[in-house]
Amino acid sequence: MLAPAGTPRPIIDRLNAALRALVETEQVKQRILAEGGDPMTSTPEEYARDIDSEETKWGTLVRKLNLKVE
Repeated sequence: MLAPAGTPRPIIDRLNAALRALVETEQVKQRILAEGGDPMTSTPEEYARDIDSEETKWGTLVRKLNLKVE
């Protein structure tokens, strides 16, 4: 889940806590697994680092291969 830039930290923390609790339920874990995902949680900071890492990795490949949207 993403929130707009500038969202107050208490709201980010509340959303993160609610999502973590939800992912810990057996029903949600099974649904995520059934759809091929991994039922894992992270902190907002860990998720931001993951997004940055993925953008760097895939952005580099797109530029290297000179890929364009059609």
